Amino acid sequence: MVAPALAGAGRHFLIGDGRHSMDEIASETGFADRERMRRAFLRVLGQPPQTIRRHARVAAQVTA
Repeated sequence: MVAPALAGAGRHFLIGDGRHSMDEIASETGFADRERMRRAFLRVLGQPPQTIRRHARVAAQVTA
């Protein structure tokens, strides 16, 4: 299935420096649009991309 691979790639961008918009991440990782990326994240990872980004930011602040 393609969705898990795309969601994994999108997760990498989300956890990175956070400077990319959701639209840019969706486009760069092969999703047709941000809504399709959001649905794939929910299906594969159980969380929307915004939640994963938020958790990564909090974790980065705690370790800094």
